[in-house]
Amino acid sequence: MGWWSVTILGGDTPYDAHGWVWDRVLSKLELGTDYSDILDEEDSPFNHDDSRLRRAFTPEFQRELLDAVKQRSQAYDQRTVYAQVLALMSIESGAGIPEDLKKEFIELCADDEWARDDKDRAMYVLDLCRSIEQSEEGQLREFPQEGLFDQLAAMVGADEGKPNAGAVLTESDFRDPQYKLEELTNA
Repeated sequence: MGWWSVTILGGDTPYDAHGWVWDRVLSKLELGTDYSDILDEEDSPFNHDDSRLRRAFTPEFQRELLDAVKQRSQAYDQRTVYAQVLALMSIESGAGIPEDLKKEFIELCADDEWARDDKDRAMYVLDLCRSIEQSEEGQLREFPQEGLFDQLAAMVGADEGKPNAGAVLTESDFRDPQYKLEELTNA
């Protein structure tokens, strides 16, 4: 299907990355790799403030996964997307990004070819990069997501999505997000 939204999880490749990370998290927690019932039910054993999930994303585990992303993903854009999803999941779990990995995550996440050409995509990528900079252990943050059916609903008249109230963007970020991303990758 490709991409249906400019959000970080707005396409098949990020959903593949999401599944890849989940497989490793559940394996680490010795829960097997069948996560369909975990993700789809309201009474899921995991939620964003679950300490088991937060504990899974240790600095060592994040380093291990980031190294695997860089080795596994030969296509540079795929490496960027996998790093974005890993960062997003680490932050959403409440684990945050360790200080010694923040710069590496930001460089990989900000080097998004699509964001260079699309201001809306650049806003989401910049929001993620700012969230990486500001992330701390125990701090929960949810990112806007727009599934395929959300996008279809928008095409028939629903509101367009933009980064939500939890976004860490400033007013100036909306004027020139591509320039802000260039600043992050050149830092």
